[in-house]
Amino acid sequence: MKIFPDCIPCILQVSVSAIRRVTEDLDQQKGVLKEVLKIPPLKGEQWDVTSAEVVERVFEIISTHSGNKDPYRADKKRLNESLLEIYQEFRDLVHSSDDPCLTAVKLSILGNSMDAMVHDNPVELVQLLQQKARNMSLPQDTYAELEKTLKSAKIAIVFGDNAGEIVLDKLFIETLRERYSIHFIYVVRNEPTLT
Repeated sequence: MKIFPDCIPCILQVSVSAIRRVTEDLDQQKGVLKEVLKIPPLKGEQWDVTSAEVVERVFEIISTHSGNKDPYRADKKRLNESLLEIYQEFRDLVHSSDDPCLTAVKLSILGNSMDAMVHDNPVELVQLLQQKARNMSLPQDTYAELEKTLKSAKIAIVFGDNAGEIVLDKLFIETLRERYSIHFIYVVRNEPTLT
């Protein structure tokens, strides 16, 4: 999907946040932001690119100026570690449900928005995800089609997108392996970025 006007302020907010993570020096922050603001889509001069392409360019500029390719590395590590600490609680939630595969699918989907739901309190996070998983509805025909496909599949590819999500994807894959004889391939990005 090509960039929309609404994307620009969001990308700029993410840019400022990332810049602040790599330097506390206000003059350096201003200098890097000045370079970011030269990106044509952020000036409303180019609309035939995706937000991901613009963010990739932002990260290239930040990396060039700071030497830091991943301003969010510490945050992502903390999120993954936090979820791994409470992994057993998620496993218990999945395995105590009426349909463990459906619950694992829901948690994996919810994990995609994990960065927006980060809580410092692990118990709170488990409760929030439990509630969201219970209230989340998937089109029945979509889930039935997934089950049908999985029954005959030999290989499945899962695309990892976010920190935190990967922990719930792990649970998703483990749960499906208990029911289906499938070889899973997990694909991740080759460079840090934001989605």
